[in-house]
Amino acid sequence: MLINTLLLFVRDLMPVLMLLVWLLLLRRYGWRALSLALLCGVAGSAVLVVYADVITELADGASMELVFVGLQLGLFVMVLLTLWQPKQMSTGVTMMALAIALMVNGANLIFYLSGYLYAVTSSQSIVLGALLGLGITLSAAILLYALASWLGGRHLPLVAALMLSLFIAGQLAHTSHLLVQIDWLSQSDPWWNTAEFLPENSLIGQFLAVLLGYQDTPGQWQVISYFAALLGCVSALGASRFKRKFHS
Repeated sequence: MLINTLLLFVRDLMPVLMLLVWLLLLRRYGWRALSLALLCGVAGSAVLVVYADVITELADGASMELVFVGLQLGLFVMVLLTLWQPKQMSTGVTMMALAIALMVNGANLIFYLSGYLYAVTSSQSIVLGALLGLGITLSAAILLYALASWLGGRHLPLVAALMLSLFIAGQLAHTSHLLVQIDWLSQSDPWWNTAEFLPENSLIGQFLAVLLGYQDTPGQWQVISYFAALLGCVSALGASRFKRKFHS
């Protein structure tokens, strides 16, 4: 249970921290804006959890998955706008992206943790796993921020934009799996299988899943959505750089 809780924090908390890292490396934001985004994300998570039973009864039981898919698509659009105009774009757009990420992943974290607490008689291992997961994810985010700042140099904004593109492409690829689960997309055989060498549910696999969108057995729609999202991000970034060069 301790390991499961630790991996759960890496899977659901790490994406929010990674998004925050790449956004901060692209542009500096004030603490007031960050605090408001975090507050909105926590409030959104609470709404999803409190009204989960009501939401689940809609759309033949598939409404919660559709809500998560819609939110992730909204996050993708916010990231595209940020990449397109990283300097001119309103702070509200990027803060909205952070709030959406916290809303989705925070709700998932609460759902799974509440299930664990209901299933076990002792919560000590869950509390310890949560503390370890929180410490590992925060340490990894701070280390990655410092490392990227040190290595990036004058190319830091470009590096951050490319890593943000890989991040959001991975999020969209994982989100497409929800549509497969509710039969909105067809199930397909995995395009490859690396579970024997690097299982996705391992600690390293979870980190790679957050950073690069790694999946050990991706199906057709996971691969298509990943590269389609990546192409969209690269196109937005290229359009932004072309526009700045054209006006300079």
